[in-house]
Amino acid sequence: MPSREQIIEKISGMRNDPRDRSGVMGILKCYGWALRYAPIMFRCDRECVEMAVKQHGRALEYAHPDIRDNEDVCKIAIEQDGMALPWASERLRANRELVMQAVETAGCALEFASLALRADQEVVLSAVTQDAKAMLAADEAVKNDKAFLLRAAARNSMVVGFAHPDLRSDPDVLRVVLGAKQGQRQGSPSLSRSMTTKFMATLPSLRHGSSSPSSRLGSGSPSSTIRMSATLTLGGPRYLLGTGGDPRPVPRSRPDTMPPPRRRRRRRSPS
Repeated sequence: MPSREQIIEKISGMRNDPRDRSGVMGILKCYGWALRYAPIMFRCDRECVEMAVKQHGRALEYAHPDIRDNEDVCKIAIEQDGMALPWASERLRANRELVMQAVETAGCALEFASLALRADQEVVLSAVTQDAKAMLAADEAVKNDKAFLLRAAARNSMVVGFAHPDLRSDPDVLRVVLGAKQGQRQGSPSLSRSMTTKFMATLPSLRHGSSSPSSRLGSGSPSSTIRMSATLTLGGPRYLLGTGGDPRPVPRSRPDTMPPPRRRRRRRSPS
């Protein structure tokens, strides 16, 4: 197998002449990324670009702007790699079909879609299902929509971490998140903490302000209970509900602070 340097040297040595077309096509068929080093004539050739993006979707970056505005070529590139979307023309980044195809395999490609499609709930839902971080690129109206967040959290519970802060402790959202985690982690040893948190959030004594030992976890109001549940679910201080109802800290495997390094004693020089 030739090295990268040998491939670059070979395709760079091709002439900007139709007589070298078959040689360039042969290289691009196996090494699509080499389009970057091809003569300009072949980067403007639709068939050469199609051959390259079939093997390496992001080679679309090095095609002529007129080729990047061709829907068929961009579709081939996005089928190979969803992150080829940034190199499509502005017109095609507003094409709902192409954007949906891209975010299904690369959710973060939503960042490069048009503003209108970043406000499209179906497009955003498809993106966050694949990658929860795509929520950062969604329109603010979508981030603040509770109904949308419930749908998204049911598919990917990690979406809640990127939602609007006011919605992260919403009781309905937490129920969906805990239910999704239970389904994803069925049989996992770490499931017990989520199950315990869910149980604590639904205790009548906590909701109605009982004077039982467990009521010390919150003020007794539903809002305080949900905030407590959110803290436990999203990585705050970890507690378990003991048999007597008292919260007990979970022993940590490592101390919070490391001990200071021991000082070395200096050896006295012989007088």
